[in-house]
Amino acid sequence: MGAIAVGLLITLSYFFYQRNKNTSATRKKLVSELIVLAKSQVSSFEGTYLSGSKENGHFWVEIIIKPTAQQGEYQIEVKSKELKGYACCELRKNGILRNDTIFVQTTEWKRPVTMTISKNKSSNILTIGAIEKQNDDRFALSYYCCGGKSLMGEYAKSNK
Repeated sequence: MGAIAVGLLITLSYFFYQRNKNTSATRKKLVSELIVLAKSQVSSFEGTYLSGSKENGHFWVEIIIKPTAQQGEYQIEVKSKELKGYACCELRKNGILRNDTIFVQTTEWKRPVTMTISKNKSSNILTIGAIEKQNDDRFALSYYCCGGKSLMGEYAKSNK
């Protein structure tokens, strides 16, 4: 749910509260609904996501997303299957949540590129992309992987 929808919900809740402020049950219900909404906003991305399969030696990339102490900020960690003793994909950065998308600034490539992380809430599929200001900006996400692999793509929520 976007920031505008949350603001609208809070405004409507306030007017509803003012109209019915004499009832204790109404106040308790309103407060509990706002707490549930706030918790769902904080933890909507939190979890482990997987591209590929860890079964039978297949190649895989894992994305771990955790909230930090800063509101609206997430720690993004990427791990992958090791090839020749080295992790093929690695990344550890913080990103900022804005309007149902986490934005992560990358600076290691030839120029800064913004990585985007969005989530389909109904299917728990995470999609990683890049904001392309120039034609080859999407290749910045290959910098973090070996063998031509890229972080771009879809990741399914893991039960881990």
